[in-house]
Amino acid sequence: MEQFWIFLTFLSVVGLQRVTAFGTLWTEWWTYSGVSGPRYWGIHNPDWSICNKGRYQSPINIDPKILVHDPHMKHLNISQYQIDGLFKNNGHDVSLLINNTNSKPFYITGGPLSYKYTLYEIKIHFGDHDSIGSEHSIGGKKFPLEIQLYGYNADINKNISQALNAPHGIAALSILAQVTDHDNDYLDILIRAAIKVRSKGMTTPVLNFFPKEFLPVTPSFVTYEGSLTRPGCMETVTWVILNKPIHVSHSQLESLRSLTNHDNSGQSLMENNFRITMPSHGRLIRTNIKSKVKVDDCYSMKLTSYEDSTLQNGAVRRIKPERSGIDGSTTLLKRVITLSSKEWYMIVNHSLLPHCVPN
Repeated sequence: MEQFWIFLTFLSVVGLQRVTAFGTLWTEWWTYSGVSGPRYWGIHNPDWSICNKGRYQSPINIDPKILVHDPHMKHLNISQYQIDGLFKNNGHDVSLLINNTNSKPFYITGGPLSYKYTLYEIKIHFGDHDSIGSEHSIGGKKFPLEIQLYGYNADINKNISQALNAPHGIAALSILAQVTDHDNDYLDILIRAAIKVRSKGMTTPVLNFFPKEFLPVTPSFVTYEGSLTRPGCMETVTWVILNKPIHVSHSQLESLRSLTNHDNSGQSLMENNFRITMPSHGRLIRTNIKSKVKVDDCYSMKLTSYEDSTLQNGAVRRIKPERSGIDGSTTLLKRVITLSSKEWYMIVNHSLLPHCVPN
């Protein structure tokens, strides 16, 4: 029976390759599931082989136990300008394509970035229920929404296409979201735009949008070197994941879940438009979050608290371990990971760090 299913899969793959060879563009063919999904991107198209063979692929799971504190990272700077753009349903996801010709460029600088990056796209990933949707996960936990801001290295590269294939060509800023009963007014401009592009190929203009307004107010972040999360998976991306969630309401999520990935002739929903997490392969995952515990040995840092952002008015509750020392920190880590889906956290201190960057 197993051989029969393997044979059927083989026929499906051959059929898809034949259709693609006779006119279906690879950029149109790929999806987030099935034989055209992430597991097969690098198999069907040789130009995308790095999707399967690369060792710096994204997204990844951020394991709080292996974060490395880097005291040399600068403050992350994000422009406060208004932007204009075109919001588009491309059949794979929905994104705001930034118009940098009619306004002052929107830059992302500082943090782990050595260059100036010009914002060119804001992309939204979401799932069909509240426990999935994000591409990145924290301690194995997924979130219902992830918004990604992409910038290209404007200091070295002339355009986006050149930057996609260049070292340090792309910076991606990731914002995770938790579900609440209240709408996010700052995010609502993108939600309302999404409602206008329910089917593949539809677009609508977005004017005078302030990205800085919907970003969480936090100086803390986690960063690593990775790739694009869609074909062709170029390993030229520096990822920066902010250490605080935004909130999104159930009704706003349902608006996104009503989008389709076909034109008016199809009714297939766009939900679950995220790539599966990829192996980290021992990559260095750095953070500017400093442990509150003063230690002399980089191997003995311990987890002492975490942020619980479920309180009202942006208040932060810090929960401490019942026992001190390494055993106490391990107990708390297990407690954090078993929080309910409405409680978002990011570890703000470190447990059993294997290294640290010298001062």
